[in-house]
Amino acid sequence: MIIRPGWIRINFNYFIIEETFQYIVQAMDMMASHGWRLLPNYQFEPTSAIWRYQSREVAVAASLDEFDVNSESVEHAGQQAIYLQETLLAAKQEMLRARNNESTYELEFTAEYEAVRWFTLPLEVVQPSGQAANLH
Repeated sequence: MIIRPGWIRINFNYFIIEETFQYIVQAMDMMASHGWRLLPNYQFEPTSAIWRYQSREVAVAASLDEFDVNSESVEHAGQQAIYLQETLLAAKQEMLRARNNESTYELEFTAEYEAVRWFTLPLEVVQPSGQAANLH
């Protein structure tokens, strides 16, 4: 599972509010620019094909059964925009903070898998000095 190429596809509904649209676009840009910094702190579980941050199991915050599309109103759009921007700022600060005391993980592949590997391994984004490589 880990050597298969991945991709993302995103669609926007015609009725999405501008603040939500901007939040999603900015979040994707932030992940593309800074997400690589988190790679060495994730561990891959080959049996489940799940990546875990610092080996932590995370419960899903909510199920789709609990999702209410009618819960957001136009009256709250201004408050939502502020919340979304605060969330982006907190996420960027988290991505940029030093992770000196956190565990890093290595992936090991057989020679067969290594021959077809096309992606950078998490620890390959960290320079020997412990500083993250400048990939952007």
